[in-house]
Amino acid sequence: MVEGPSSAPFASVRLQLAKLRISDELTLREACVNACRLSAETLGIARVGVWVFEEDHSLLRCIALHESRSARAVAVPELRATEFPTYVDALRGRRWIAADDAIAHPLTKELKLAYLEPQGIVAMLDAPIFRGEDLFGIVCHEHDVSRVWSEHDRAFAGTIADILALLFEQAGHVTSERRRRALEAERRHALKLELIARMALSVAHDVNNVLTTVQLLVGGLVNNPAVAPIAHDVLDALGAGAALTRELLEMAKQQPSESPVPADVTATTAGLLGVLRALTRGQATVTLAAPAAPLVVTATANQLQQILLNLVINARDAIKTGGLIAVSVERLERDGRDMARLRVQDSGAGIPEEVRARLFEPYFSTKPSGTGLGLTLVREMVESCGGSIEVESAVGAGTTFDVWLPLADPTLPSAAPGS
Repeated sequence: MVEGPSSAPFASVRLQLAKLRISDELTLREACVNACRLSAETLGIARVGVWVFEEDHSLLRCIALHESRSARAVAVPELRATEFPTYVDALRGRRWIAADDAIAHPLTKELKLAYLEPQGIVAMLDAPIFRGEDLFGIVCHEHDVSRVWSEHDRAFAGTIADILALLFEQAGHVTSERRRRALEAERRHALKLELIARMALSVAHDVNNVLTTVQLLVGGLVNNPAVAPIAHDVLDALGAGAALTRELLEMAKQQPSESPVPADVTATTAGLLGVLRALTRGQATVTLAAPAAPLVVTATANQLQQILLNLVINARDAIKTGGLIAVSVERLERDGRDMARLRVQDSGAGIPEEVRARLFEPYFSTKPSGTGLGLTLVREMVESCGGSIEVESAVGAGTTFDVWLPLADPTLPSAAPGS
């Protein structure tokens, strides 16, 4: 039988424990493990654990454990508290339970078969952790030989329980603060999106008027053999632009089409290839790799066009001269689902890590004349279709955007190619 240390080491350890603070850097579990380690080292005992009550006090779960000996058995993660009524009732009315021989002690002997013998525990010094009047948990000091728990030991165990109670209280405040910050971030994001919608509504309306005027002017040139081919190309591009502005107007009004028609991503991408090459002429070469078979996704043709235009323009702006923009469409399995992957890969300068972290943030742009709205709108459209967008980039090695879109229900009608 051994005795505990004198009171000398306790004051400095209490001070160390009192300085523990739950924060974004130190979690509750880490703080509890630190407290267990300091307690075990100070008392010179085999192990210390922190247990909390769950399921209306019917379950005890170990959330932190420090063991200074070689483990004799696998730690028990939980116990049925209802199997130890005498022990639990005693904790509610005592500052501590000090058992020199836990197997024989009247308050702890009912733990013998489920816990004490399997874990090789002989002596116990347990202190309840309260939150208000509620028995919330227990800090358990355990040793593998009989131990006489001194008054200093018992007072120290009670202090540890009080400090842990404060840590749990701090953890609750930290969790509440994190939740408040998350809600505030969501609110700010919603305000930004609302502002984007208002601005998009105004800009799209004006742009649509300009496009209509230009269409009327160019329409008169299609009968002139000298410029007819160019006029037709311009009208095709204007038609695509008008469709995109109509889509933007619907998004801005938060009144999407009553029956959005799924589109063939292969046909839509191929149909826009001429416009993409016109946008990048003299600066980059655009290539397309796509399957011959249709690949109908949950996005509309207008949404696909807007996604492609934004991604290709971004790729073009990242290339100085003579670069390559490779657009590809593939049908792949992801997370057990058949998906379409629309990839836009460029040979540009790449994106630094600090910029990549903010790519989809509204109003963030590295371009002198950029609005920072393009990629924000792209992500909103992709996610509204049940898809996701990913980016990989390395400075000097180019950038790859992957847009993953679910395949549409084959029983639903889809847009005709080129519509």
